[in-house]
Amino acid sequence: MPGVGGVRRIKIQCCDVVPLEWLLGRANAVTLWRSVYLRNRFCPLGPCDRRRVALLVHELVHVEQFRNSPVLFPLKYLFNLILHGYWNNPAEIEARVRARNLIESYSLEDPCHCAEVDTIPVTEIIEIVMRGFSA
Repeated sequence: MPGVGGVRRIKIQCCDVVPLEWLLGRANAVTLWRSVYLRNRFCPLGPCDRRRVALLVHELVHVEQFRNSPVLFPLKYLFNLILHGYWNNPAEIEARVRARNLIESYSLEDPCHCAEVDTIPVTEIIEIVMRGFSA
């Protein structure tokens, strides 16, 4: 995912209520430009938890979408949300398909040596995940 850019510039925040919940509904996560907001139940992140990795990858696709078009993407997203709803929003379809493909290619051979590690900083988790996709 080269379009994500420098992973150290991505902010991951865990919260009880995600931004724009009043508009988007009870989402598990929301991405706004380079900030990813995850519900507390998905924190802490761990590279060995496939469900959490899948959610993170889905949100990283949105980071890439924002980076590719920082002004038009949010406008198109909201327009398509109104027109098609969440599930049929083209940005969400793209994020689901790409995340699913990336997760399928994610190395199942314990790329982060999970058995040896208790906690890993979020930036390292993102880097581990990204290395697994580029392998």
